[in-house]
Amino acid sequence: MQRFSPLVLTLAVAVVPIAIVSYIVHPPDAANAWSALFHPVTTRPGHETDVLRQALKQYGTPPFLLGFVVTTLLAFLTNTACAIVAAAGYRSTPVTVVEALRRSLPRLAGQVVAALLFLALGLGLLIAIFVMVLAASAFIGLFVAASKSAVLFVGLPIGLIVFVAILAFSGMLLLAWELAFVTVALDEPRPVRAVGRALRLTFSAGVFLRSLLVGAILIVLYLVFGLMEMTVESLVAGITHLNVLAAIIDAVGDLLIGALLTCYYVAYWFDVRVRREGVDLAIAAQVPA
Repeated sequence: MQRFSPLVLTLAVAVVPIAIVSYIVHPPDAANAWSALFHPVTTRPGHETDVLRQALKQYGTPPFLLGFVVTTLLAFLTNTACAIVAAAGYRSTPVTVVEALRRSLPRLAGQVVAALLFLALGLGLLIAIFVMVLAASAFIGLFVAASKSAVLFVGLPIGLIVFVAILAFSGMLLLAWELAFVTVALDEPRPVRAVGRALRLTFSAGVFLRSLLVGAILIVLYLVFGLMEMTVESLVAGITHLNVLAAIIDAVGDLLIGALLTCYYVAYWFDVRVRREGVDLAIAAQVPA
């Protein structure tokens, strides 16, 4: 608990003010969250341009974009500091929250550049997914034209393979980004080198299968945590009719889940580097006997 509480306090520097501003600007309708999830608002045919124009009018304003940039930078700053606190606990050299925030400031630009690099990789993955879906659809269409039963025996397995491949590489790309984030925070402030190292720690032959499994687990964890949080918020708001309680639960959930995931990412980063680079020896050499 003594090592976990500084992680929560570090994240609170960003989570609490962001939650307050979000609640003031756009109060949540937590009681209807599940209804909105399963019954999304549909657009009437021919009105797509109007919907797009309305969205740009709401979310494309300078104040909204400025708020997005500020909250993103604040989140990057506190998450970097959180990784520093977690690593200090791993090394048995604890640091204060203020010191961790001070150390994270020079690494903020590196985190932004690394995130943009992974955004570009993500767009590339989306293009690859689109090509895979087109190719699979065309391939299945050839069989369907010859036999209707081919949908079950050919189309379903191919569709399942494509879905699993998309899920697997999305999870691995997410894992690589988190490893790059920890690398920038703890070891290599130059983002291009940090991204390259993270990709090697994720996709190299020695750890590929392990990264595949961990990436899939991460996606499942994010989905489970998100659904659990939304369920609790919806129940509380539905019973009490107080959306402010749902906002508080959301902030507390973000703090606890964020701290737990940071511990996991840092521990996994050290574990992979111990297996590949013997980083424990370097740490031991820095600690006085």
